[in-house]
Amino acid sequence: MESRWQTALRASIPDEVLAEMVSDARPEDGRWSQVEMLLCTNIDLLGQVLNVLVVANGGEAIDIKPIRRPGHVPAGGRRRAVETPDEKTARRAAMKARIDGTGSN
Repeated sequence: MESRWQTALRASIPDEVLAEMVSDARPEDGRWSQVEMLLCTNIDLLGQVLNVLVVANGGEAIDIKPIRRPGHVPAGGRRRAVETPDEKTARRAAMKARIDGTGSN
């Protein structure tokens, strides 16, 4: 039931609002399953193995960046400021108004 509700909610979002949401997306802020976390760990480990193979065969080390994950801030990066509950409520209300077509553009 929850899946149908989420699908209906996503389908009701206008294309221009969805495009704006996608442009601001940050994968490290989303919900990830354990399978996705395990997959990213495996990809990162394969990158390290590839790097060792290249160097062991006389090549130059490859700069392989790990995949960004929820809760992980890249070296030299910084976290976004945390929203207060009032700011979060106001942002959600503004987004809902835009989705419903009652907000200003």
